Amino acid sequence: MTSPARQAANRRNAQLSTGPRTDAGKATSAQNATKHGLLSRQVVLPDENEKEFEEFRVRFIEDLFPVGELEAVLAERIVFASWRLRRVVRLEAMVIRGQINSMLGLSEKESLEDKVCTAMIRDSKSGNQLERLRRYEVTLERSLLANVHELERLQRRRGGEHTPTPAVIDVSLSTSNDET
Repeated sequence: MTSPARQAANRRNAQLSTGPRTDAGKATSAQNATKHGLLSRQVVLPDENEKEFEEFRVRFIEDLFPVGELEAVLAERIVFASWRLRRVVRLEAMVIRGQINSMLGLSEKESLEDKVCTAMIRDSKSGNQLERLRRYEVTLERSLLANVHELERLQRRRGGEHTPTPAVIDVSLSTSNDET
């Protein structure tokens, strides 16, 4: 339990720290929780090009040709997952470069890209960043493929083709040997 003297000191110190005051400082502090950005709500990270993303998005939407709100939502999900998958490849290269630099005793340059990579490495509990990236990659690929399949199914149905709803399977696993 915190002593009354410590609580009073904490209150006094809190009065001195009021957080960022400028717009630039506020924008920077808003990114404090961003680690690697693979599961971020924010699709385009600070080290990525917003214009490049928008061009990427427009090309995808044109290729997917969604009609209606549901198809548009699925198309956006496909775009987001695809963009994040591109990020995985970039992060993987940075992790490998960092591991090589570490083995050779080379210093890291301080670019924004490397800061994202460093944040991801610090966030990693297991220490095996490449394995962690592969898990994210698999999750993103599954999401991408599920959305592609559902969009295709809706578009075929819109075209008059009979498309059954995908089967949902509920799987329960038991680790006990209660069966006799």
